[in-house]
Amino acid sequence: GDNNNDLNLSRLYNTPGYDNQARNNAFRSLMSQLGMALAPQFHAPAETTGYGGFAFSAKYAATTIDNKADYWVNGLNVAPDPILNTLSLEVRKGIWLPIPSFELGAGFTHLVDSHMFVLNVFAKLALHEGFLHWPTPAIAARFSGQRVVGTDQVDLTVLSFDLSISKSFGVGGVINFTPYLGYNVLWVIADSQVIDTTPGTDSLQCSVDPSCSHTIPIPPGQFCTDADCGRNYVFDDQDAILRHRVFLGLRMIVYRFVLTMEAAWALQGNSADSLAFSGLTIKDRAKLQQTYSVSIGWDY
Repeated sequence: GDNNNDLNLSRLYNTPGYDNQARNNAFRSLMSQLGMALAPQFHAPAETTGYGGFAFSAKYAATTIDNKADYWVNGLNVAPDPILNTLSLEVRKGIWLPIPSFELGAGFTHLVDSHMFVLNVFAKLALHEGFLHWPTPAIAARFSGQRVVGTDQVDLTVLSFDLSISKSFGVGGVINFTPYLGYNVLWVIADSQVIDTTPGTDSLQCSVDPSCSHTIPIPPGQFCTDADCGRNYVFDDQDAILRHRVFLGLRMIVYRFVLTMEAAWALQGNSADSLAFSGLTIKDRAKLQQTYSVSIGWDY
C-alpha cells in the first residue's frame, strides 16, 4: 500500500474552496519544497579525489518543510511531519579525462516512508585544487541531475549547479579537517501526470443511477454516467521552479575513514510562471527550508 509520504494529488485537487488558480499555486509550491527535500547534499569539499581516487559514502539528511501549509496537508496521503528524512548512497571517482581535476559521481536517495527514490549523477571540475601546505583554497564548479522514480503522480527532475570553496588542514599528522562552503542554484522541473480526482469510485461498478450506489454492475450496452466519468485532471504545464541555496560543511578524515557534517539553507521561493493559454500567473509560495545532514564514508 501507499506510505504516508507518498504523493496523493487527488486530495490536493479536492481541497475545499480551491479553484484552478489555487490548485496550480499549491502544486508549484509543493513541488518546490519537495524538490528541495530530494535535492542532493554536497558532502565533499571543492577539491576532487584526484584522478586515482575513489570515495563511497552513506548519508542521512533532515529537511524542514512548511507542513502546516495547505499544499502539504492535502498533497500527501497523510499530513506530514515538519521534517522529511532521506537516506542516500553515493560513489565518486576522480578521472584524468577530459581534463585533470575532474570528478564523476552517482548515487540514489530514498524519501523515508514513501516509495520515492531519486537517481543522481554529477560532474565536478576543480577550477583550482588546494594544496595542504599552501594558503590557497580549492575552488570547484559542479553540475548534477536527478530523476525521481516511484510515483505515478508527477514527472520530477531536479537540475543543480553550484560553486564551492574549501581549505584542508592537517592536525598532528593524523586527522585532516576540510571546511567548505558554497552557493547553489536549482531548477525543479515538475510535470503533472493524469490525476484521478475520484480515486474511491470505480466506474465499472457504477449504476446508471446518478446516485451511483457502487453495488450495481453496469448493464450491457450502458455506461457509467455518474460523477466519476471525465473526472481526470492534469495540473497546468509550468516553467521550471528556480530555488537558491547556500551551504557549509566540515569533512574530517582519520586514515581513510570520512565523517562529514553539513547545513544548507534553501531561500524562500519567489518564481512565477504566467500561463498564456489560461491567463493564470502561478506563484511559488515555498518558505525558507533548512537541511542538516551527516555522512560516513571511505576514501581510497
